[in-house]
Amino acid sequence: MAGSDDIAIATIYCIVFIVNIVGNSLVCAIIKRNRDMRTPINYLLVNLAIGDMMYATFIAPEVVLTITGNHPGGVGGTVMCKLLTAGIFAWVGGFSSMVTLVVIAFERYYAVIYPYENKRLTKKKLKMIIPGSWIFSLIFNLPLFLIVEVKDGYCKNAWVYGQDWMPKAYDLLWSSLVAVAVAMMAGLYTRIVYTLWLKRVEDDQPAFQQRGVIRVRKRVTLMAATVTVMFGVCWVSDIIAHSVDYYTSLSTSKDTYSVIHTLILLNTAVNPFVYALINKTFREKLKGMLYFRCASSTGSFSPPAIVRHNLEFANNGYRESSVGPSSSE
Repeated sequence: MAGSDDIAIATIYCIVFIVNIVGNSLVCAIIKRNRDMRTPINYLLVNLAIGDMMYATFIAPEVVLTITGNHPGGVGGTVMCKLLTAGIFAWVGGFSSMVTLVVIAFERYYAVIYPYENKRLTKKKLKMIIPGSWIFSLIFNLPLFLIVEVKDGYCKNAWVYGQDWMPKAYDLLWSSLVAVAVAMMAGLYTRIVYTLWLKRVEDDQPAFQQRGVIRVRKRVTLMAATVTVMFGVCWVSDIIAHSVDYYTSLSTSKDTYSVIHTLILLNTAVNPFVYALINKTFREKLKGMLYFRCASSTGSFSPPAIVRHNLEFANNGYRESSVGPSSSE
């Protein structure tokens, strides 16, 4: 029977799940409804939102059935275990999100360090990158589909008996990929932060226009870096916990794993709030969309000025028109 702690964890998961789905769905809807926001980096943010929603959707059944310990058996239960309650698709979404964040870091790097060279991210490149992130993630998690099974009322990993090196090797590969991704993103953003905030930038543009462009680059970079840092903290905590279990005589408690996995789930839900807090255009688009929905439901309509909000810098013609940068950013 589930205890009070288990019920509290399940309640938290349900609340965060709802916030996740609503928030990330709004991100997708805003970018889809506004043609001026369909930029390469915003497509990456949509892919990130889909990965986050996928994690929340498939981690919830795993948590509920782990708490109750009453998983169905038989062939149907095994299929259910592999496709739903083992949470494998949650990790597929999580891994795809990690790849997406690495691509965003590279996009920001080339936008800031090489703004005038032909190294920018294009929609043609995205047609390869986005499907590639999902294919790579699915292939990487494929072994888990083969080894999970229902045992003693739980859906759990069942590695080959006597082959203790197999889960250790898989965990080492997973941890290594996460560590490499976090290290790459840290290196790229370190260079970006140095260039934007510490280094004196020489540019042929007029001073007022240069200040406006750099201001937008800073805001978009701060947004991407904030999302990346939160991702790194949560996922590095998870690989540390598993490494302690596999490679030391110590063991990570169930409560510790519950806290870590709750943080990862929370991380997937807060990204839309980061966009709204840091990026003014996103806030205005969100207000406009919610206003139209409210107006439609009440039958009244009076378009507010914020719906077509454009942020101009000293009449220089520069416009911030997306969650991420425009093609010139």
